[in-house]
Amino acid sequence: MTPDTNTPAAPPAADQDVVLSQPEAARLMCMSLRTLERLAETGEAPPRIQLTGRRVAYWRADVLAWLRARTSPAKQVA
Repeated sequence: MTPDTNTPAAPPAADQDVVLSQPEAARLMCMSLRTLERLAETGEAPPRIQLTGRRVAYWRADVLAWLRARTSPAKQVA
């Protein structure tokens, strides 16, 4: 059985295979670009993709996982 070439492929999940520029990643993390750069310098940022000698990007899935790992429960107010 041959695949139907007229049927479009299923779209990727919202956070799959999406590359974010540094400014886009910083915006998604609600921080300044400089803060993201500082976190990257200390190894505390999500894993980076080195596109060229100076160009860096992030997988959206890695950014979201990084945010989830830092989520803590809200404090209970008595």
